[in-house]
Parts: sequence; C-alpha cells; structure tokens
Amino acid sequence: RQPVAKALDLPRDARSWAIFRDLVSGREGMRKCAALHDDGFAVSLHAYERRVLLDWRVVDDNDGALGELAARIGWDGTVPSVDEAIDGIRAEWREAREPRAWTEPAGAEAAEAAGVPKAKPAPGAKPGRSTGKGRKPPPPTSKRPKAAKPSSKTSRSPKLRPDASPGDPKTGR
Repeated sequence: RQPVAKALDLPRDARSWAIFRDLVSGREGMRKCAALHDDGFAVSLHAYERRVLLDWRVVDDNDGALGELAARIGWDGTVPSVDEAIDGIRAEWREAREPRAWTEPAGAEAAEAAGVPKAKPAPGAKPGRSTGKGRKPPPPTSKRPKAAKPSSKTSRSPKLRPDASPGDPKTGR
C-alpha cells in the first residue's frame, strides 16, 4: 500500500490542485495536492454508494480561483465541470472590477450556468446591507403586529379564594 498522493505522483506545491472526474455521477471534484500528501484522501459515502475517480490532472492555482471554488463547494463537493466553474468565477471577478460589456454574459450568470454555487457573505456581514455596485437593496420586510395584551376585565379564569384549596368544586380549580 502507498498513499494516493505518492501513487499519483502529485506535487507538494501549495498552489497545486488535483482535479478528477467521478465516473458514476459524471461530475468533477478537486483536492489540494498538499492536503492529499498530508491528510490522505477522505470521501463521504452513503449506504451502497460508490465513486470511481478517473481523469486525474494537476492544475496550478495562480489567481486563487480554484481556492474560491473549493470554498464554495466544500471539501467533498463536485461541479459539472471544474473548468467551466473556474471560468464563471473569473467572470464574476471581472464584472466586479469592470463595467459589463453588452455582448458578454454577466459573471454571476456565467457562474450559475456552469453550476457554481453563489459566494457566501463575508463573516459578520449584515444581510441586505451591501448590495453591490448598481443594484437596488431588497425591499424591507414587514414587521409582525404586536399581539394585544389581554386586559384584566376580559379575563375569564376563575379567581381562587384565599381559603379554597386546589380541586375545590366552587372555583373549578
């Protein structure tokens, strides 16, 4: 037996990612090569579930797009195509930096078409506060009306006499 990283001759470089295709689902997943060397390859399976991982390749993450994709899909997540998902993330980044050209699809639209989950809000960010460039904030949510407090005049519960005990037939308690 030998570790999967050694068997596949994966580099130990911190920027290198191993990308593979699952034959059963047809989707692609990825793992950081350094993590495969350090921790091995863990996989989550349900009863009678199987995975057949093929078409392994190594890609360098020079701009951080693979790391962003990994953060969005989770450690055991997959996408229809890693290359298309990365292109969608890069399009999102371009859209955030530059005004959108009318002939190309928006970054978020391209990412969604590639099956990339939406970016999670930054820790501590308040929902609805930052709406992004050129977008309108969501409409305010309606507040529930406060429930009216029952008045003492409308209370129908029987009053317990000071000399009555619980279970007394006169008071019903």
